[in-house]
Amino acid sequence: MSIPSLVTGLVMMLALAGCGGGSNNPGGPIGGSLAEHIVAPATTDASINDWLENHYAYRDTRVAARGRLLVHLPGSYGKPENSQRYMQEMAAAGNHVIGLRYPNSWTVMDLCATDPDLTCYERVRLEIIDGIDRSTLVAVNVSNSIINRLIKLLQYLALTYPDEGWGQYLNGGQPFWSRLQFSGHSQGAGHAAVIGKYYILDRVLMFGAPGDGNSYGVAPWQDRNHVTSTTGYFGFNHDRDSLAAKLAAWTLLGLADYGAAIDVDSVAAPYNNTHMLRSDALPETGSYDDAHGAVVTDDKTPLLPDGTPLFAPVWRYMCCT
Repeated sequence: MSIPSLVTGLVMMLALAGCGGGSNNPGGPIGGSLAEHIVAPATTDASINDWLENHYAYRDTRVAARGRLLVHLPGSYGKPENSQRYMQEMAAAGNHVIGLRYPNSWTVMDLCATDPDLTCYERVRLEIIDGIDRSTLVAVNVSNSIINRLIKLLQYLALTYPDEGWGQYLNGGQPFWSRLQFSGHSQGAGHAAVIGKYYILDRVLMFGAPGDGNSYGVAPWQDRNHVTSTTGYFGFNHDRDSLAAKLAAWTLLGLADYGAAIDVDSVAAPYNNTHMLRSDALPETGSYDDAHGAVVTDDKTPLLPDGTPLFAPVWRYMCCT
């Protein structure tokens, strides 16, 4: 990463802190703290019987609440604990934040790699999302689905921490969809985009995905036919992580309406107001082999000298502009 790029990142974080609260200078109510809740899924619902590693939830009371819940879905085999820097930064921006443990013991790309029926990708994703049987390739019931896990976790948080405002994200026992932002990495990003296809969300933030398709063609769910407004869709990808495929998928989803992909290494926020963002920054591991995770996972995302995530201004732009 060049020195000008590092300086640009520092300047943007200072500017954002003055406008809504950064992790080092909240700019919100005096006092308060970052509340972190680590919750076992089975604690919220005894019928959840697999993928039992912890959910994470954050509310930073040092900043004013935005009235938005950001739900982050990790990638294949990933767990919420692997993106704590990202989630804490989103909490420092005023969001309630949940890192959701969900069924992800596979890659959707591998499951559907040889299927000539290109609806395979959407059917698999939808079964993981709501637990309705649509595919023989996965076995996810309603209890273990993303939606049930989210509802039960919100009910638990609202009951256990009544002063933190978690209950505002439930409406008649269901998620209050229009107050929700779904973000995801890799497999999780594809799920977030499909959720936005069927439920009106505030935002859909896609990291390192989607790009569903195989030798028979492109998965048809990737189109403009989504009930969440295209204005709410944002994508961020590393240049060395199949960038062309991600740009093609984002274009099908309508993101190119807001301009070409912007290199965040050389252009500062608000990145020409684009909805497609890219970087060639060296992952924190020192290897470009880790480019896929560098956009959002803790052990790979590059850090500034003071330990602040380099991409913090990008994350804040995507969630909160």
